Amino acid sequence: MLLATERFNYVKEAFEKLDYRERLVISEYLSFCPDCFKLKPKKVKLSEMAVKLCLTPDAIENVYKKAINKMRKYLGYELK
Repeated sequence: MLLATERFNYVKEAFEKLDYRERLVISEYLSFCPDCFKLKPKKVKLSEMAVKLCLTPDAIENVYKKAINKMRKYLGYELK
């Protein structure tokens, strides 16, 4: 249980280091609330996110991939 809580805290810290748009895209893409981290019942489509953020679906994917890589980099440093 302690390891799960510790892991959650590392992921939460990595998520909070992202800029607003990256946090929004990740939370919408993975269907969770960015404030309380609870899962949302309905998954949002890329096209809906693109309209909401005034971006293309390809741009949404690029933002998502860049944000995930930033989190991986941060988590890699923290977990070593």
